[in-house]
Amino acid sequence: MNFKPSLWKILVSIIIGGLISLWNYAANIFGDLIKEMPSLGTSILIILVSAVIVYIIWSLFQRK
Repeated sequence: MNFKPSLWKILVSIIIGGLISLWNYAANIFGDLIKEMPSLGTSILIILVSAVIVYIIWSLFQRK
């Protein structure tokens, strides 16, 4: 079994998801959460959620 492609997918997904979510959506969708929650915890939560979404989309496109 070769795990390198999966590791690269996860790494790139975290980077892409983190950048997209923090700059485009954090101020709008998560604005209220950021005001109520610690900024570090909120940032990590947003990055993880968006990374999972990007990873799923990427996997679906590679299967076609």
